Amino acid sequence: MKKFLKSLLKHIIYMIILISITLVICFATSHFRDHKFSSIKMFIGMAYMLIGLLSACGNLTFRGNFKFQQSRSADFRSLNDTIREDFQFQDKSLNFMAFMSISGFIICMI
Repeated sequence: MKKFLKSLLKHIIYMIILISITLVICFATSHFRDHKFSSIKMFIGMAYMLIGLLSACGNLTFRGNFKFQQSRSADFRSLNDTIREDFQFQDKSLNFMAFMSISGFIICMI
């Protein structure tokens, strides 16, 4: 439980930093260009959500490739290590998707 809370706090801090930097860039862009701040925020938020979605889709496509699976089976490592690595890669991809989607949603809602 302590490890989970520590990881959650770390992700929240990263999210706050990302959102802050993004909002500063959006404000600077809207100040120097003739664009509305809200439209820039909406575009950036949607772009963040799209990046997260493409990350998860890319991971699923990559893992579903037959040639990739065939080359992984020819490795000298045990099958358990290979499967464990695949699941860790999938977890990282889904965590990134959740991070970017939540960040994009918050940016759109601010």
